[in-house]
Amino acid sequence: MGAGTAGLLRRQHRDGKLSAWFNAGAAVRRAIVAATVGLVAQLGSFGLAHAEAECPPGVSGRACSDWLLQRAEEELAAAVERKQSDIDRRSTLIERTAAAKAYVIDAHREWLRFREAECRAQAAFETLISAMTPEAWTTSCRHRMTRRRIEELSAR
Repeated sequence: MGAGTAGLLRRQHRDGKLSAWFNAGAAVRRAIVAATVGLVAQLGSFGLAHAEAECPPGVSGRACSDWLLQRAEEELAAAVERKQSDIDRRSTLIERTAAAKAYVIDAHREWLRFREAECRAQAAFETLISAMTPEAWTTSCRHRMTRRRIEELSAR
């Protein structure tokens, strides 16, 4: 900052103009934060409403999240089984088939461990600035990651 700028800032501060500018900036910042929080809350409630639309009648909130996760985990188990069947269809070499199946199972177990660690880490961080509980965030994260994993397994 040049000497002229520093002098101007000192004069504006002395005359009270600078604090008015900072106060106006603070008001704008508060308005932006309030609008952002409102938007995030609306998007979060939209996501919950959308998810609850997929649940059976009478199932809502945490029970709906748990239900959705259970369905996703069942679909994931079926996707892993399909992968095992694909291996049987593609190979006639028993040793290679057994090894390939074992690798799929090992990868699945490692992915489940990764999912749990990743979702716990996300929940720990995200719930610092969210109204969601760590348990609700973790369930939501597990559901999202499980859906992505089903897509990955189905694409190969």
